[in-house]
Amino acid sequence: MPENLPMLLAEIEAITDIMQSVKSAYLHVLRANLYVEMQQYTNAISDYEKALSDDDVNNKMWIYRRIAFVYMIQKDYDTAIEYCNKAIAINSNEENLDMLIEVKTKQILEKQGQKD
Repeated sequence: MPENLPMLLAEIEAITDIMQSVKSAYLHVLRANLYVEMQQYTNAISDYEKALSDDDVNNKMWIYRRIAFVYMIQKDYDTAIEYCNKAIAINSNEENLDMLIEVKTKQILEKQGQKD
């Protein structure tokens, strides 16, 4: 667990409290990022998905890439690739393509029995 665990937990509690009265994709993304830092990947994905369901979310592409990153950490490469492709469908910029290359490389190495 991270050294700054008390601070992370306090931030999550503060965001969760604010979410009681404010509906915001931004707050879900903030909390998801904290969950990633705490290695609570299921909670992170859940919050990223909630952010995506908000019609006013501005940067779905970035959220798709973050979800892909979380799945990659968990070595669920097929799902990570799905989310990379969703980001690329919005914009095939270098960052999205680089993420897809990284995930596919890790997937290939795992299939070959090599560590990344």
